[in-house]
Amino acid sequence: MSARGGDGGTVHVARERWAETGSAAVPTTTPASTASPGQTERGRSSQSSHIDQRGGNPSDPGAETICGLARARNETVLRKLRENGVEAYAGSVRYVRAVCAAGPRRGVASSSANCAEALAPAAVDDLFEERIGDVTVEADLAGKPALDAYLAAARALGADPDQAAVFEDALSGVEAGRAGGFVVGVDRVGQAHAQRAHGADTVVTDLAELLGRP
Repeated sequence: MSARGGDGGTVHVARERWAETGSAAVPTTTPASTASPGQTERGRSSQSSHIDQRGGNPSDPGAETICGLARARNETVLRKLRENGVEAYAGSVRYVRAVCAAGPRRGVASSSANCAEALAPAAVDDLFEERIGDVTVEADLAGKPALDAYLAAARALGADPDQAAVFEDALSGVEAGRAGGFVVGVDRVGQAHAQRAHGADTVVTDLAELLGRP
């Protein structure tokens, strides 16, 4: 299931924000996402040094700096979620509901600090018992393709990683998911071959394709 705020979504809203503010002064070689409000102190320290070289101050969210634009971008993401909601993939929702009925425990491992805000408007937050995303930064977990978030989700669910299944659409997530027992790649943008190369055991275009499979 994808209600994701990955690179495509964040770049889109960042461009909207820059169009709204007329801000384009930050070097494009440094991703704004690395200066997100919920980053770790370790990451913040590194970014602070990087930003200070450009006259930025991480404590000033309104500044025309990497950190300031990242905060503004995140505010735009949250506003868009509130205003427009999230459209869930119906077939994938059917699959997750079928899994719920069958009994296996379920969790979400996301790199986004806005995980809860994305799940709630899609009306799917009740389908997952554990959520690793909003607290990932606080727990100092490395982002994908590191396997930290998936291992944390397995622990939260009381599952052995080699007995867990991972469902991912992003290549970095597929690569991270190899820590689990089985990886299902969800290909919505024509990258099935790449997903297999990154470790997917099987690839579908929608999770509903798994319904009825043994």
